[in-house]
Amino acid sequence: MNFTKKLIKVETPAWMLDLFKALDALDTSDNSGFKIFDENITMQFGANTVQGLDNVKQFFIKLDTPLITKHFVAEVFKCDQVYLMNGGAEISKKGGNPDEKIQAAPVFNLFWFNKEGKVIKYVTDAPPEAMDRAN
Repeated sequence: MNFTKKLIKVETPAWMLDLFKALDALDTSDNSGFKIFDENITMQFGANTVQGLDNVKQFFIKLDTPLITKHFVAEVFKCDQVYLMNGGAEISKKGGNPDEKIQAAPVFNLFWFNKEGKVIKYVTDAPPEAMDRAN
């Protein structure tokens, strides 16, 4: 096998910023950043596996409704149709003490695109203590 393809650092794509904006606002509308996902997406969020776009949206609604989340992107790499994002999130509970924020970093996101230009597989993970507190 020839493994000559390498990750190259790229500017943060607009679709990625749109997705994180939609996640932070819990905007799951058809025109939100979720439109980058294929209808048959598989998402691996920590230990959770979610199948299908509607289920992914419902997962985030359930997870993030009690939270205020602000994602940030530190750097993005690409190899063929795969993107790797290194970034983080600042998370606090709605109605809670604003000084009690979870700093989840690093947060890694992998996005695999299909031939139609949609994300068919999405994998995200964060430090165990941040995932435990978020869940």
